[in-house]
Amino acid sequence: CKRVPELVSKGDKLFQAKLYKPALAAYSLAIELDSQCYGGFAGRAATYLKLKNFDKATADAELAADINDMCYISFAVLGAAYEGSGLLTLALEKYEKAKFLASDP
Repeated sequence: CKRVPELVSKGDKLFQAKLYKPALAAYSLAIELDSQCYGGFAGRAATYLKLKNFDKATADAELAADINDMCYISFAVLGAAYEGSGLLTLALEKYEKAKFLASDP
C-alpha cells in the first residue's frame, strides 16, 4: 500500500516536532494497513518511549525487531525501554545489538 511509507514519514515528522499523540496515530494507521510495517512499529515504540510508556514501547520494539532483525533502531528503542523499566541487563544486551547493527555496513 503506497500510503504506508507516507504515514510512517508523517509519523516521523510529527515525532521530530514532539507532537507525540498525532505521531502515534500516524504510526498506528500505517500498522493497521500493513501489519508487517516494522518502521511503523519502531516509530510507535520510540513515541511510546518519549511518553514513558515502557510496556508499550517494549512490545512495539519487539515486534519491529521480529519483523526486521537488522533494524538497529528497534534494538536501540528496546534497550531504552528496558532501561526505563529498570531491566538493565536486558537493556545493555539490546544496546550492544543496536551498536553492532548500526556499525555493520
